Amino acid sequence: MKKVGIFVVVAVVVVLLLPVLMRGSRKPEEEVTRIDLTIPPTVVSMSPENGATNVPSTVTEMSVTFNQPMESGFSWTGAGDQVPEGTGRPYWSENKRTCTRPVRLKPHWDYRQGLNSKSYRNFRNAAGVPLEPVVWRFSTGD
Repeated sequence: MKKVGIFVVVAVVVVLLLPVLMRGSRKPEEEVTRIDLTIPPTVVSMSPENGATNVPSTVTEMSVTFNQPMESGFSWTGAGDQVPEGTGRPYWSENKRTCTRPVRLKPHWDYRQGLNSKSYRNFRNAAGVPLEPVVWRFSTGD
């Protein structure tokens, strides 16, 4: 009877301590980063870069990466000849952080592309909080 009681105590201690011990063995790169989805998303990178000059007119895609996962909608905004000509439907990366727009660029041209606007706010994080409007400018060389 004493052996069974000791076994039960040891089993309970192991079950209680195992998660704590396993957490301590996790490598830093395996830590889960928590994102506050109540805060509006922000742009962490653009390709071509915002403000870039002499972008090759052979570039066929514009990509924007956000600091958090996004919903599947998008609002690439603007009008006129300053907006790059679209050549296909924009699409999202698997992790929903990068949206890519296929484009055709002209040489020696100044471009202005909006991400969201006062009226169109479909770049939203996974909780539905919209990106504040961003203006993206670049120019081509060649």
